[in-house]
Amino acid sequence: MIPVLNIIHIPIDQLTGPLRSEATRREHNIKSHAFQHKIPYALWDGIMVKNLPHTGISRSHKQIVQHAKDMGLNLAFIAEDDFKLTSPNSWNHFIDNLPDDFDLYLGGISGGAVNEDDKTVSSWSGLFFYAISHQFYDVFLAAPEEYNIDRWLSGVGLPAIEKQLGRKPVYKVCYPMAAITSDGISFKSGSHVNHDHFYKGYQKFQI
Repeated sequence: MIPVLNIIHIPIDQLTGPLRSEATRREHNIKSHAFQHKIPYALWDGIMVKNLPHTGISRSHKQIVQHAKDMGLNLAFIAEDDFKLTSPNSWNHFIDNLPDDFDLYLGGISGGAVNEDDKTVSSWSGLFFYAISHQFYDVFLAAPEEYNIDRWLSGVGLPAIEKQLGRKPVYKVCYPMAAITSDGISFKSGSHVNHDHFYKGYQKFQI
């Protein structure tokens, strides 16, 4: 099966001003990466909930996971539209190093600790480029929407997750990292964000 990357993208016609310009830039980013890296992709409308950014983000990701569950897919590949691959071979690096066993396989993280021996991560943040296994769909879909979903999955939600799974979740990262995020205006805060400091302490795939 050829993996399809499901990309969350807020439609340009839903936005005005600087956010509309940012959405246009991100649309160009998607097309450029897809062409350069030969990535099959599908676009999913990002969901915005007024005054509840965490809820909108959670629902944007969950709609793809729910679709994967409904279709009986073993895996789903998901990205936010501001992802940035670190080299011309990053997509293949990510796919070729898909672990045999995982719940979430992250293309990169913007916070947290990496165990370089087994590529597991803890206290991580960043759901901007990842794969999710079918065995984790129900847990992901059950995440409370008032929380930042990545922080819930990697932190405060762990007791509930372990109870639901009957074991600890398996979070792994493609390392050196295949993806980071590009600088730009955040749809969550409305301000410009420079992401360099989030990734400074991690190795990035450069081959």
